[in-house]
Amino acid sequence: MSNIVLGTIDAGGDGKAVLLANINSVLGTSYTLDEFDFGTPELVTISSPTRNSVVRLAPKAVSGYYGTRKVYYNRIHGSELGTISVARGSATSVSGLLTAINEKYGILITSADIYDATLPAAPVGEVEVTVALDFRPGSFIYYGGAQIVLGTNDPNAGSGTQAPFSGVQTLFS
Repeated sequence: MSNIVLGTIDAGGDGKAVLLANINSVLGTSYTLDEFDFGTPELVTISSPTRNSVVRLAPKAVSGYYGTRKVYYNRIHGSELGTISVARGSATSVSGLLTAINEKYGILITSADIYDATLPAAPVGEVEVTVALDFRPGSFIYYGGAQIVLGTNDPNAGSGTQAPFSGVQTLFS
């Protein structure tokens, strides 16, 4: 069974579902999540790779399919999100900020995607504090890390969804 090569996946959904939807689009198939087991995504370590990540896709016995495939694709590096600015609100941990981040930027980062951390106590008269958003190696969509700028006021609040990426976005490159 040959390998599958995709571009960057970033459809704002569950990582496995987004990955499988892209596979179905490229191959003209209608595979479902119930038919396959996914390995853990890994960074490609060869020099000058055309894709930054690889994951092994194996059919479940009940699917009727056989053989495994390596799927090569691009995960989004946290730095591509740019500076993420959100109001602190009542959040006490990084995972407590995810709903606000996802709604503001139109993305989907789950608690399974990140290493959670306790937010530092808000200093008196806080204007803004920067905290790390570090992605787990097993995240299907993201890798690396980004910075979250917290404050008592979000300068972009109420202005609708903010585009987190600069330039044109494509699902396949």
